[in-house]
Amino acid sequence: MHQHSPLWSLEEIEADEPSRAERLRSAPTADQLAVAVLAALEAAIAGNKVRVGMEQSVSNSQDLRVTIQLHVGEVLSDQFFNSNSGYRAEYRRGWQRGLSYNKNILTKARSIIEGTAPSVFSGRLLTSEFDDLGPRVTTRDEVIDSLVPKFSKVWFCAKLISTTCGVMQLPSGAVGPRLLLNDGTCWASIWRGDEDSWLDIKGAFVGADGPYQPKCPIERAKKLQKSGEA
Repeated sequence: MHQHSPLWSLEEIEADEPSRAERLRSAPTADQLAVAVLAALEAAIAGNKVRVGMEQSVSNSQDLRVTIQLHVGEVLSDQFFNSNSGYRAEYRRGWQRGLSYNKNILTKARSIIEGTAPSVFSGRLLTSEFDDLGPRVTTRDEVIDSLVPKFSKVWFCAKLISTTCGVMQLPSGAVGPRLLLNDGTCWASIWRGDEDSWLDIKGAFVGADGPYQPKCPIERAKKLQKSGEA
């Protein structure tokens, strides 16, 4: 049972793939979707399947932020981003509401990592352009220091960190049927095949004066509310 009226129509998706439209209509609540993402994180950590990168800041290559990548699969990814009860829907209903939803997920993700992750991860060092600079052992403490909830975010994975070398560009997923909003505009419905459905959890850069985010989280939230993009 959903508490809110739909924000967008699935008409284009219905015409293209009725089964997908039905899956989006029957998506769980926002809270249940958050729980499912967190369960996927916990399972990925337990199975040693998370991918971890430490990304250099464009302003200071010594300042790093963590990117944790986890596979969630086509169904959860689609419902999380494109359903009327998902992540982008929370921002559409109000940027403050979206920020709160994102912060809740990050707070719980941080707790999961604190409680269940190994003391070190075999990860990669990445440039500010997300190019691979080679292997880097990243400690759990470094991950925790970077995952400051108010400066961190969950989003689509665009570039997948390799377990061996390099970074793979994933399909954009932005072509195809769109979400038709009630105000007459439309948003891309980011949709990828099961194998390519990964999420990024990105932390804050950590510098000499503590954690920071060059791009203002409030501006990101307002952009998400308006256009569904970040």
